[in-house]
Amino acid sequence: MSRSFLTADVHELVRKLNADEKIALLGAPNWWNTTSIERLQIPAIRMSDGPNVCERCYGCYPALCDSLF
Repeated sequence: MSRSFLTADVHELVRKLNADEKIALLGAPNWWNTTSIERLQIPAIRMSDGPNVCERCYGCYPALCDSLF
């Protein structure tokens, strides 16, 4: 998947979403990821509830995690 989402116009992407895609964004495949919309090259995004989860899931050092949030 391209990285074009980094410079995408969010308002334009929302206008291009159809009803089913908007509904899909309200739910997710699991607790930590959003749903991707491949038609518009919108990737799934992994969420975290803070540095403690970052540390447990990714093995970050606490000081690094604290500086990320």
